Amino acid sequence: MKRLVTIVSVLLAFAAAASAAPTTIKYAFWGNPDAIGVEKDIIDAFEAKNPDIKVTPIAVAYNDYHAKLLIMIAGGQAPDVMRVRR
Repeated sequence: MKRLVTIVSVLLAFAAAASAAPTTIKYAFWGNPDAIGVEKDIIDAFEAKNPDIKVTPIAVAYNDYHAKLLIMIAGGQAPDVMRVRR
């Protein structure tokens, strides 16, 4: 019984440590260097309101953006959030 309690305690400790780690999401967008500054402001504001979520920006030139997204999706590496045009 003592061994079971020890095993459960260790598993709970690992579970607590895993849940304490921040979630990281990938955000893809297009733009020139000026637009990337605006996106950084948006990311900073989002992270300030959601401290448990970190955003990895993926900036791509507009002319290459749609092809890059298709390649990422086909390769199983799609961003979690992406800018699209209506």
